Amino acid sequence: ALTAARIDWKHYLTEKSKPSNNADRELSLNQQRQQVIDKLQRALNAFSSSDSDQYANQRLEGRLLLTEIYLESQKAQDAIQVLEPAMEELPRLEGKNGPAALAIRLLLDGVRAYSDAGQLERASDLAVKLLLKGQDDPAVNSTLVSLARRIWIELESMRPKEDSNRNPLASLLPAASQERRNTLQAS
Repeated sequence: ALTAARIDWKHYLTEKSKPSNNADRELSLNQQRQQVIDKLQRALNAFSSSDSDQYANQRLEGRLLLTEIYLESQKAQDAIQVLEPAMEELPRLEGKNGPAALAIRLLLDGVRAYSDAGQLERASDLAVKLLLKGQDDPAVNSTLVSLARRIWIELESMRPKEDSNRNPLASLLPAASQERRNTLQAS
């Protein structure tokens, strides 16, 4: 069921990428997406009925795919509900025997889901873990830049209007760094 859901999801993404403004096409895409969600939920139910570690990676793969579908659908809270139990797998994935690609994907999906839900502190915590993985990858870089933009916007919105010339990150910088910054700006 997991393999069928993956194939159906790739087919959905291919169809979605084709240009069209047809309302029937949107309805068809929504139905396709729901069918993939239903298949994944059935697969996850089958995996969860087996406590065997043999299926741990398949169970995680299913959760990650479902999370990505919810994120694509702009349903961050649903993505978080699916992702939370998967986060418990992170220590296993970060160990010597854990698949690094799944750990990176789990962290990426976590950063995206929490960021989209406005939970920037949790997204930032996961972003730090992602940075520590040290992988220079376009998907990782794009996700981190998006989070940084979102944090910047949040900081800008919190800044008092009369303080418009002040850098919103200044309060986050250590005093010594701020002094160096002031010295550089003065010269």
